[in-house]
This record gives sequence, structure tokens and C-alpha cells, in this order.
Amino acid sequence: MALPAMEQRMQSDYNYRRIGNRERPVFGVSQRGKPILLIGRFRYNLHTGSMGSKVFWTCYKWGSSCKCRASVTTIANCIVKSKNEHNH
Repeated sequence: MALPAMEQRMQSDYNYRRIGNRERPVFGVSQRGKPILLIGRFRYNLHTGSMGSKVFWTCYKWGSSCKCRASVTTIANCIVKSKNEHNH
């Protein structure tokens, strides 16, 4: 079974820079087919306003009752900014 093009690109292009967290980021796709970023035990969802090669990721609990504001910014799948302050 062939992987979707986006998933293939995310798996093959995993360049990263270590910022704060020493865990290697893993790009993937959720069960619903949406792009996700895993860093350690935390999952980030693609922010809906992201366009082009600069992508903004928010903690998956951003909109939940705990309102976690952790986020990551990537450019061409390389982490350039990380606000890694989870409240959960």
C-alpha cells in the first residue's frame, strides 16, 4: 500500500534543530488524515492559518479545557522556534 504524498514527504524530510527539547521530532498523519508533529510525549496539530514553508503547530490541547499554549514553528520541516511550556 503506497503512502500518501504528504506523508512520504514528512517521513523523508525530517531535518530539525534541537531547541529546548532533546527529543527528535516526528512528522506524521493523524487517524483523520491531518498532519501532526510529535516531540517526546507531546502532539502538535497543524495550525489552520499556516501557509507555504513556514508552519505553525499548536499543542493538541490548545482548544481544550486546559488551554495549553505550547507551540512550535517550522520552516521546511526544521524547527526554528519552540514555546515548550505545557500545562498538562
